[in-house]
Amino acid sequence: MSPMAPGCAPHGALVRSRFTVRIPDGDRTVWFNSATGCSLRLRQDQSRLLDAVLDRACSPGEDPVPGSTRPGDLTLVDHLVRAGFLVPRGHDERRRPHQSYLDARRDRSRLVVAVAPTLSCNLNCSYCLQQGMRRQGRMTSEIQDALVELVDHSAPGLEHLFVQWYGGEPLVALDVIERLTRGFLRLSAQHGFDYQAGMLTNGVLLERGACWRRLRDLRISRLQISLDGLPATYARRKGLPPPRAASFYRFLVRELETMAARLDRIVLRINVDRDNAAEACAVVDLFADSGVTSERLEFRLGRLDDSIEVPGCIPHDCLARREFDDEYARFRTHLRERGFRVFGGPEPLDWFCGVSLRSHLAVDPEGRIGSCQAAVGSSHATFAVLHPGDAARTRREIDVAARPFGDDDPFTSLRCRDCELLPACLGSCPRSADVHGGPCHARQELEREIVTFSRG
Repeated sequence: MSPMAPGCAPHGALVRSRFTVRIPDGDRTVWFNSATGCSLRLRQDQSRLLDAVLDRACSPGEDPVPGSTRPGDLTLVDHLVRAGFLVPRGHDERRRPHQSYLDARRDRSRLVVAVAPTLSCNLNCSYCLQQGMRRQGRMTSEIQDALVELVDHSAPGLEHLFVQWYGGEPLVALDVIERLTRGFLRLSAQHGFDYQAGMLTNGVLLERGACWRRLRDLRISRLQISLDGLPATYARRKGLPPPRAASFYRFLVRELETMAARLDRIVLRINVDRDNAAEACAVVDLFADSGVTSERLEFRLGRLDDSIEVPGCIPHDCLARREFDDEYARFRTHLRERGFRVFGGPEPLDWFCGVSLRSHLAVDPEGRIGSCQAAVGSSHATFAVLHPGDAARTRREIDVAARPFGDDDPFTSLRCRDCELLPACLGSCPRSADVHGGPCHARQELEREIVTFSRG
């Protein structure tokens, strides 16, 4: 049974939790409670016994299998209560996760800002989501100052500021990042809030002038680098000369351990379709065989998705959702075999993505403000703008704006409210939600993820 926070056995009859789901997996059944994140992987005879126990009205401390528990030990029922599979009859299981969701949405103590200092890029990825956007220009000093002023205006009650550097390629505008960071650090010292940052980058410019050694000074604690397979595939999809791609991979092999020691987390995201999915494990082997073993290194797969119409993108032979999930399952198994830690796993969430949070902003180089990081730089996702010299006006616009999906509540929506997996899914991405009926792809993906992680 997965670890869980200890709970107290309630008084009165116990019944099956509404957030319990069972998923067949060959000759085993996986039981999962989405309110606690606890899971069980059982043989069929064990699963039938558990089903019978959950279907009857048990009492705390009851031993449904006489003689199976020594005096003084917790009974099966006690364990099921602690894991969340059994709850008191009449208990409102939705109230606590719903309140946590509402609290997170209204929380002003934490401000998350995704900042694109430029939409320019040093590469030409075939699948770039911003192919159809104007990709020149960088954030002016006037807009930079307006952003710092907005944070200053938002500082009362602020405890944590997290900035996600994004693009384009953010390192193309390293001077903008440095200037904004100085402003944020000054406000951090002045108002007493914590400041940290992360960055999404193609990584190629990290080598220039030993740029990567400056990340910690910029308070960047999390770094995600996108890859596309082995160097030859990377060169083809990024529009790089093959020798330059090979040099970049040699740089990563040489410096990744040192980089990871200076940061909290480095994510290598391998973007895959049917043509290069088999290379994902080979990328892991490349680093493992070179002695890269850091526990702060996380490998992820990214699914290229041609259902999003982006002008200028080169078509890819994209994996269907189920195909991608199967590839991911094999990938996680390979990571374990090579000694790498597998991060994540299904668990209850307070929020799924930033569009539902009042304290999550995405700012493009022109000072347009939205909430969806993936849509930064697009006018249709903008609900406010930075007003230089008038942070109060900017703040008012943000507070009164009708945000896209800003009022979505999965706990009250017809699509999600009765789902057994609700606390661990929260409706998934609202931009790609299933609104036309039929199977819920978010549920299908989560069930496959639950099964994959249950296999150890």
